[in-house]
Amino acid sequence: MLLFVANTLVNVSTFGVFALSPRFLSIESFAALSLASSACQILNAILDLGLNTTALTKFSDRRDQRFLNMLISIKGAMLAAGLLLTPIALLGGPMELYACVLISGVAVNFWTAMRTVDQAQQNFGAYVAANIPFAMVRLLVGCAALLTGAWQLVMAGVFIAPVLCLAVIEFRRLKSRLTFPAMATVREMFAYSKLVAVSGLCFLLLPYLPQYVIFARLSALEVSTYGIVLVYIGPLSLLIFSLRSYLLPKVCANDKLMEGTAVLSWVILAGLAVALGLCGLSLVLGYLYAFRYPELPASFAVFALCYVLTAFAGFFNMRLYPRGLVAYELAINVARLGMSALLLFFWGHTLLEIVLLSSATMAGGELCLLFAVRRGVLPCASR
Repeated sequence: MLLFVANTLVNVSTFGVFALSPRFLSIESFAALSLASSACQILNAILDLGLNTTALTKFSDRRDQRFLNMLISIKGAMLAAGLLLTPIALLGGPMELYACVLISGVAVNFWTAMRTVDQAQQNFGAYVAANIPFAMVRLLVGCAALLTGAWQLVMAGVFIAPVLCLAVIEFRRLKSRLTFPAMATVREMFAYSKLVAVSGLCFLLLPYLPQYVIFARLSALEVSTYGIVLVYIGPLSLLIFSLRSYLLPKVCANDKLMEGTAVLSWVILAGLAVALGLCGLSLVLGYLYAFRYPELPASFAVFALCYVLTAFAGFFNMRLYPRGLVAYELAINVARLGMSALLLFFWGHTLLEIVLLSSATMAGGELCLLFAVRRGVLPCASR
């Protein structure tokens, strides 16, 4: 419950700023903000190196603080290095975009590491206490930045300012974890995390790849339309992330937790309820935005339904992690990313085509993995 409350605060602040962005920014500025935000998330996945999931999994198995200390030390060093680029972002010029994305990426990367430590230790009280100032700073600074009409300041308000505020508040607690990790711990972490990193990056690219295809082939209007789709799916995405963060340590301790007809029935009912709600939301979006973004309702409905299918099937596929079978998930993620790129290369020529092809591939791959897990094709299903 505490985890849900904590992430709801962050969801509301993030959603509030980005939902208001299309009304305060021009179509071109919102398109730039959407692309930069996507690039920030991709960079975060690259810089993560699979360490968040690896540290959580290893700590849940052994209760060894060295894995969490190593995580904070590496991510802290990345944040310090990224902040050195601040003068470039402030001076503007051709490198401004890259510096802004890089600083935002390392900031988000450090924030997720801090939250991973609290999740691993089941310290949800600290998790909630940290998210309150984080959400307040994000909402206040982000909304203030919207008044300037500058997408760069919105990026700083949403991704950078709240992380720096939180780092100052939690400095004493974080300082005790800043250690030089032993090489044995480093080797063990990276031996597992490299598979998680590539798999996670391939999965993350599935919803963001279409945005860059749209940018290359269509106009700023379509880029902004897809950006709004990602904005309104964002709260659901963070909720799914919260549930996975809560369940993963429990699945690592008991890999049969997600088995059984009763669990399957509840997940299906919850998925149907969420899908129905999102269909209703697509009608609301049509009323709010259709005059400016006419393709938004259909694009959102298609993407949202496939995303729900992917997310709820993914809960059952978490059983791959405690048994060290991430390579199977990696193979599926690489395959569906490649298939999505191939389909978009040949057939993605309208916004709805691009959304349909990419989201159907995303959901199809997850269902294939689920089928393999539940039918005993993979070792974790029959063990």
